[in-house]
Amino acid sequence: MSDHQGGSVLSTAWNYFGDLLKKRKGSNTSASDQRRSSMTTSHPAQNSPRKPAVGSAFDWKTSRTLEEPAQDLQDALPSPAVRTVLTPVPKTPAPVGLFSTRYFMGHAKRGTAVIINNRHFILSLGMPERKGTDEDAKALSGALKLLGFEVLQYDNLTVHNMAEAMKYFASLNDSDVDCFLTAVLTHGDEGVLFGTDGKMSIDRLLLPFKGNKCLTLAGKPKIFIFQMCLQACRGDKLDRGVDLVQADDESGVYRLPSEADFLLAYSTIPGFYSWRNTDNGSWYIQALAKTIHVHYGENRETDPRWEANMDFVKLLTRVNFEVSYFYKSNVPTNPELDQQKQVPSIVSMLTRDLYFPAKPPALLPPPQSASMESL
Repeated sequence: MSDHQGGSVLSTAWNYFGDLLKKRKGSNTSASDQRRSSMTTSHPAQNSPRKPAVGSAFDWKTSRTLEEPAQDLQDALPSPAVRTVLTPVPKTPAPVGLFSTRYFMGHAKRGTAVIINNRHFILSLGMPERKGTDEDAKALSGALKLLGFEVLQYDNLTVHNMAEAMKYFASLNDSDVDCFLTAVLTHGDEGVLFGTDGKMSIDRLLLPFKGNKCLTLAGKPKIFIFQMCLQACRGDKLDRGVDLVQADDESGVYRLPSEADFLLAYSTIPGFYSWRNTDNGSWYIQALAKTIHVHYGENRETDPRWEANMDFVKLLTRVNFEVSYFYKSNVPTNPELDQQKQVPSIVSMLTRDLYFPAKPPALLPPPQSASMESL
């Protein structure tokens, strides 16, 4: 074969294979385009993120059009315990200063402060005597009177009497009071507190004061102070709320969550000990009483720790500081318990700032003592 013939054959073969490769490439490209078109048609666009726009961190496509309204969803898994039966939402007159950033504290009375002081427990519970708790009750009673409260103390209440006391005070007409306060000094456990004969859930204690049940305290501060150990507790309830109706405008109805306006102050955080000295009382209650005296006592303005315009949540934060930095356990016979620390916990559902301005002397409550019989 001549050189000319060999070159011709090679050229023909080269052209043949070139055309064949082009046909295959075109066929693959067409099939790939068809598959992409099929995927785009069968799956929403969010599966194919597009390049973010300039100046934005993320700009993903979504399958929902802008015309469709967004729904509010529960940020939790559904639970069979959640009730779906709709109940009427109660209505009550809106409190004074509905849109103020401070709670109105100019009613005729400050309100009642109930101290439940449990020291002794039945033997079957295996709960030790809470030595030092009487010192707590005494110190706290004096401090709360400085805030203008009518203080009522009940000692060694059973679970039934604790529940009945809360129902009683929640049933009162509190239209002319600023707020309500309860302090419980007792033993605690996982999500519960103890009466002298057993335990009850914290929620059972709070329930009568929820906004949809205690209407004359709706929109007003409800303060609960717990001196006890506690653990974390979870739930799956729904909140229907309570409607606040403005007196001068019946069409002005504002729905408030039933859980709103609660302030829960715990002596410790979930899962940790709450310390109490058998002679002097608990760290937390003693620090709380001292801090109230600093900011509301007769000599407050001469005390270097005094701060003007101290709201109550800020005051509780000062108590957290006091307990955290200046207290540690003294149990030299037990190295595991010796030199331990504690930090209190504040859980606030308040919707405004809470201040305790001084009441005129004529409005301050006279000294009183209390017993369960008075209920």
